[in-house]
Amino acid sequence: MMDSMHAELITKFKSIISEMAKMEVTTALQPLEGKVSSQCGTILDLECSANEQDNQIASLQANVNALSATGESLTKKCENLETRSRWNNIRFMGLPEGLKGPRSTEFMAQLLQDLLSIETKPVLDSAHHTLHAKPKEGKLFCPMVIRVNQFQVRNHILRCTGNASFLVYNGKRIFIFPEFTLTVAKQRVVFAKVKKKLHSCPNIKFGLCYPAILHIILPSGLTYRYDDSGRAMHFVNKNLKRSQIDGWPN
Repeated sequence: MMDSMHAELITKFKSIISEMAKMEVTTALQPLEGKVSSQCGTILDLECSANEQDNQIASLQANVNALSATGESLTKKCENLETRSRWNNIRFMGLPEGLKGPRSTEFMAQLLQDLLSIETKPVLDSAHHTLHAKPKEGKLFCPMVIRVNQFQVRNHILRCTGNASFLVYNGKRIFIFPEFTLTVAKQRVVFAKVKKKLHSCPNIKFGLCYPAILHIILPSGLTYRYDDSGRAMHFVNKNLKRSQIDGWPN
């Protein structure tokens, strides 16, 4: 009988302790449950905000891509328009300032006729030095920009310049070039080494077409076109070696 009472007391004691422990644990967990619920709500809000931000970023990225494409297209159009506006222009380098006098167009027209032995004096719309400070003694002279009235006359002037060995005025070397925008000029200048090599190739004709496409014409009449100076140089080097053995390729 004592054993049964002892066992019953132990069972009741365990039950009381278990209930007390549950109450204490429940009491202790209630604040934590509130905090967890609050954090869950905060995390849910953050997820919604992050999703909304992702959608906005995707929309903004699409707008940026569209604006970039539009900007690139407009830049190309502006570059093309600026280049076309300069098609009648030539750049005249090596002429000291102060020689042309008040009637610069008349002076430059007469100078071009004398230098290039042109039958008819070219009609010029304008002639002026570029907007740079006057160079110091011994420095290069500021180039002049000359606008020719007719595009065909401008091309004739450039052809005559190319046929002349060199041009001299008052003991100074004169250079005449077509005028291009800075972007086009940079594209064309990278072909300088290739053109120098081609000058030493007999019976080879070549020309640099707008904006920067090198045409190489072989004696057979076959024409190669390159818009990359590296590929053009590779072609010239390869065929220069072959030409020493069996001539240029047909």
